[in-house]
Amino acid sequence: MAVGASLNIPLSEQLPLSFQSAQSTLSYGMKHHPRKNIYRFEEYRLPVLLTGLSSSWQGKELLKPVVPLFAGENATLYKTLQQYFLANCDLHLTAKKLFIHPNTLRYRLAKIEQLTGLSFNKIDDVLSFYLSTILVVNGNND
Repeated sequence: MAVGASLNIPLSEQLPLSFQSAQSTLSYGMKHHPRKNIYRFEEYRLPVLLTGLSSSWQGKELLKPVVPLFAGENATLYKTLQQYFLANCDLHLTAKKLFIHPNTLRYRLAKIEQLTGLSFNKIDDVLSFYLSTILVVNGNND
């Protein structure tokens, strides 16, 4: 048995919204963490809120720059990008998780910038990178 917990909303005001958020949280949590029994909205806030966006025109626009990262040998670069965000943009932790030298990681991040035209030094671009990693996961599991 699994349970999805909704966002904190006064019951009298938004019962349908509370139900929808619990249902979406449960659905997302069961797909991505099937061994857990309780899924709290607070733990999955951003991915749950972005569910469904990957199939919209806005989601497709967000994904356009990272499409080159899925081609053949570049797949390693996409995995590097995912790990970079899972490590909260910590270069040394990311390198450790990937079993590579930090300079190799720097090279890969520079290659990602070159292929996508986005920069890790621009907040809008970093956000685009981050959202794309969430949208890819959501899109592959919807």
